Amino acid sequence: MLKQCLRLEIKKAIQNRYFVASIAIGCLIALVLFFTQAGAMTQYFRDFATNQAEGGVQGNPFLPMFTVFNQWLGGLSFGLAPTVFFFIFPLLISIPYGWSHAYEQRNGYIRQMVLRMGRRQYYVSKYAATFISAGLAMVIPLLFSFLISLIVFPAITPDVSYYTSYGVFAEALMSQWYYSQPFLYVGAYLLLDFFFCGLLGGIAFAIAASVKNRITCMLAPFFIAILFEYLNRTAFPPQYAFPEFSPLNFLHPAQFAHRASWIVIIAEAVLLVWLTLGVTMLSSKKREIY
Repeated sequence: MLKQCLRLEIKKAIQNRYFVASIAIGCLIALVLFFTQAGAMTQYFRDFATNQAEGGVQGNPFLPMFTVFNQWLGGLSFGLAPTVFFFIFPLLISIPYGWSHAYEQRNGYIRQMVLRMGRRQYYVSKYAATFISAGLAMVIPLLFSFLISLIVFPAITPDVSYYTSYGVFAEALMSQWYYSQPFLYVGAYLLLDFFFCGLLGGIAFAIAASVKNRITCMLAPFFIAILFEYLNRTAFPPQYAFPEFSPLNFLHPAQFAHRASWIVIIAEAVLLVWLTLGVTMLSSKKREIY
């Protein structure tokens, strides 16, 4: 029964217009970045060739500055497109299915599902579907950005001599992979983003236990992420070497302000599991739905 309920909820989560809209917004941002960076690289080498032909700049064309690993959406620590994406992603991950639990409580659909499948099966399946849709809404645009960047930018291993062009410094999370096995670095970050965004998406699921307004539930992960960012900037200014604890920053593969820390990430993940799945499952046992 749990397997059937889970399959039904996942199908509802990824086969709806909201999921498509969220993915489309993320991929559109990725396309804007692709054309911007491809144009910038083309212009750079055109100007370099012109200067050489006119007897101007000679020598190093700085080829390692342009590698797929620092030109995709997750590889740039500056610019309009990465800034926008890593600012609004808590909203994008809630659009696909963050509204579902609140909506089904308001229209009474939850009663039918609990009667047919049982309380535990319903809540576990609903949480899992919300988790998966939120993770996919984050990772699909990032993966799309990386793949289309491979069309233009070379997949050469980043040269540590150009670290200032990459934004991945020695103390950065998994930096040893970036300069030795960059594909592994990208894959590891995509998995991290999927898992953590799934947990962030679960905030909307948990809020629905007490708030029946769909918009409020969808906005909850965004405002909580903004709160983390505010506390991060006020309590730990960038000039001090504190670990990063804002998801808006540590989920960005390129170095942003503080260095990311596994201890902080795991601690926040455990907290989110308890605040979303744990609290919801405990309260659901006592909640009257009839």
